[in-house]
Amino acid sequence: EAARQRRLAVLREQEEEKMDVERGKRDLLDTLATTDGDAAAITKQAQKIILKKSSARRNLTDTALESNGSANSGLTIRGLKRKVAPVEEKPYDPFGGTDLTPSRYVLQESYDNEWLGNAKKDPRHMAGGYSLPEYYSRTMFEAFSGLGVFIEDEAVARDLPAAPSSIGTAAAAQASGGRIKLENKMELDDVF
Repeated sequence: EAARQRRLAVLREQEEEKMDVERGKRDLLDTLATTDGDAAAITKQAQKIILKKSSARRNLTDTALESNGSANSGLTIRGLKRKVAPVEEKPYDPFGGTDLTPSRYVLQESYDNEWLGNAKKDPRHMAGGYSLPEYYSRTMFEAFSGLGVFIEDEAVARDLPAAPSSIGTAAAAQASGGRIKLENKMELDDVF
């Protein structure tokens, strides 16, 4: 019985809210028709009034529900949450998804090389663990590995000092407390 009364009260409040909004719209139209003021300012003022009334009504219903104790009854309904599908586990990748296929060349299945002629024909090489495709892959990688390095860029970067030399000596002097004593200087003769 109490639940039915609450539903009826909520329905009544919703109807009153709709009627109030309609009344506000009618008042706005009447005001716009009868006055010569700025239409945008009148519309903004009417929207503010409607917003204040609706927020005041919501505050009243919230305080009424809290005073009745029906707002927080501790009732929970299970099964209303959306079920999230578990994330499909991918196979373990030790390289973290890095693509290791060569980008500067295309590896073929076989290459003509007179030095490898016997290894291609003799099964004893394969029995010992020698793999021609692995040899091809390693050889091509070594041949093309230096193509992305530009020597002039490396030489310029090497010639520039990372920091001025005075920084290191100043820091060392500060760390020692400003007193540097070179009492026992060891001299060594070059053996060669």
